[in-house]
Amino acid sequence: VEEYELPSKLEPLGKEETITVHEKAKAIMIAEFMQADERTASDWVNILGPRIGIVSQMSPRTIGRAYYDDRVRALISLVFKKSSAAIQGKENSFSGDSKGFKKNNKVHYSRDKLDDEKKKDFAMVSFMVSNKYHVATAFVFHEHGPINDAPTLPELWRQTTEIHGEYIEKAQFDAGFPSRENVQL
Repeated sequence: VEEYELPSKLEPLGKEETITVHEKAKAIMIAEFMQADERTASDWVNILGPRIGIVSQMSPRTIGRAYYDDRVRALISLVFKKSSAAIQGKENSFSGDSKGFKKNNKVHYSRDKLDDEKKKDFAMVSFMVSNKYHVATAFVFHEHGPINDAPTLPELWRQTTEIHGEYIEKAQFDAGFPSRENVQL
């Protein structure tokens, strides 16, 4: 065993750095399940967290920042893949949609989504789900405001066909997805 000499002065870890990626991913899943903003999600995480392995207290800001952490996204993506694999061969119909959500509590998506100045205060997630089992099979996250749904379809389709390709018989999308490229796809 090699010994390592520690520097004489260590920088203290910030509170957010002591919270694991797993805890942050679980917090996001609680927030989305409860359809809660960061403040309400923080309360739910602090109440339910100990039951699902979250030992750290989380502030609303910590939960908000977790959405933009690439390590958290990678972990959630793995959860999506594992969940989707469980229904492989059992599902043949899928649907896609998108949802805008606010980055802060001062805006309201349905009211402000058309305001070019306020668009920057929103992020967007596009997703596909199985119609029978309601399992998410793909997602694409956009940090820089709402965009048209159409550019997200190729990636959603790629992620879903990676596991369910030979079983897909039907796919439905809302009016935001059609484009020449998507119809060909």
